[in-house]
Amino acid sequence: MAMKPSDDVTIKFAQAIPAILDSPSVKTMVVAGITLRAMKGDVNAFYAVKELIDDVEKDSVTTTQGAKVDFDTFCYNAGYFKPFPQQKEFVDFAFSGATKLVLASRKYGKTDYITICGAAYEIYKNTKRTFLIISKTRDKAASIVSEIGNVLKANGTELAIDSTRRIKIKGVIGKQENAKAWSVRMSPKMNHVDFVICDDIVDIKDQYSQKEREYIENYYDAMSGMSENIIILGQPVHAKDLYSKIAPLVKVMMLPYGSIPELDKAINLEAKRAAGISETFIQKNYFLKVDESETCPFAGIETVDFYPSEGSFMWIDGADTGEDDTTIACYSANFENLICVGFSFRRAWYECEDAIKAIWQMFAAKKGGFEINKFGRQPIIILRKENLDFVGVNTTVNKKAKIQNAATFKKNIKLSTKVSNGSASLIEANKRFNKQVKEYEYIMKHDDAPDNIASAMLHLGLIKME
Repeated sequence: MAMKPSDDVTIKFAQAIPAILDSPSVKTMVVAGITLRAMKGDVNAFYAVKELIDDVEKDSVTTTQGAKVDFDTFCYNAGYFKPFPQQKEFVDFAFSGATKLVLASRKYGKTDYITICGAAYEIYKNTKRTFLIISKTRDKAASIVSEIGNVLKANGTELAIDSTRRIKIKGVIGKQENAKAWSVRMSPKMNHVDFVICDDIVDIKDQYSQKEREYIENYYDAMSGMSENIIILGQPVHAKDLYSKIAPLVKVMMLPYGSIPELDKAINLEAKRAAGISETFIQKNYFLKVDESETCPFAGIETVDFYPSEGSFMWIDGADTGEDDTTIACYSANFENLICVGFSFRRAWYECEDAIKAIWQMFAAKKGGFEINKFGRQPIIILRKENLDFVGVNTTVNKKAKIQNAATFKKNIKLSTKVSNGSASLIEANKRFNKQVKEYEYIMKHDDAPDNIASAMLHLGLIKME
């Protein structure tokens, strides 16, 4: 179609349409011929010309739309207030590429100006842009995608697909939607998109469920395969939630209450306090502060890389199956501190006899205690045959209260990482013990390591349960 027509044909069309000499191709002649027939009343030719004009308009929408209005006007056209400078700053930050974490006070417009208007504006500037909107529930994500569509339509953009779960710009080639709604319960395996926006994928469930926090962390890992650009928005709920995990690793922007004075006027925190809203809730949702000790009583406990050379006391909290941990720890005083070097094994206690003897010798243990509630005296008989001076102890006090009591002395408890000449399994068991103590919270299933510390301190008279 791009070949040059004959001179006779060119002269013929030039008599009717002189401007055709500017671009004398066969394609031009075909279009000119259809146009001439349409001008003479040929209905079929008329609709053929109309379709050609519509295609040109579609191309215009796809390629030139980005230069029409700025972001302020774009938001205003859709019924939103023009954003404050701080809001424009977090929009620019969010869409600057790579993984970004935006933590901002409630009522600061994260969803409105990043997830909705921000995503819509990116699509408006480049109609080939693709987004996946992920929230805790698909209903919330769907309402966001629907609103992205409304914002685009308010700015003169036509949609070929316009539903609550997906939208696509009219005239854009390809099967990929411009925006799609997803939930964290849906598989993250899907087509690659330009941006993933996670809007409040951490919520109150993460505050009370360790399993939920682990699930969200695993989902975040899986999301990395969908896009190089992941935007995460929300407020913290827990010291061990996803936000706290990734904050040291990615670029973060924080806007606590007080960052946008114009919006603070509409947030009456004193009224919330007067209405009985807890200070903990206010600190998390408005000041973006989480008190780690609120849920993790051993938070901030220190580790040391030494262990006193004097004799030790060993405590064993044994498991009868591989579903719980057998914990073995040695304790020694160092001035006003109690030094603990602990080990956690996911197996029954009688499968840990070699480890018990190795640790006893490594840390010069002189005496030991074994919690025998479930076992009777059999473990003591076996260990004494190995010349290990153990006594059996029955504990009847409330476990959580005992651990909480021990945690009040965490400033004087030091977790040792000194495993001299230890095997790889002992080094790993030491890491597991220390991690379980540091991350222990009252709702956790596995509490064997902190329980070992509490039981040993109770037996040694360092804490009392009265």
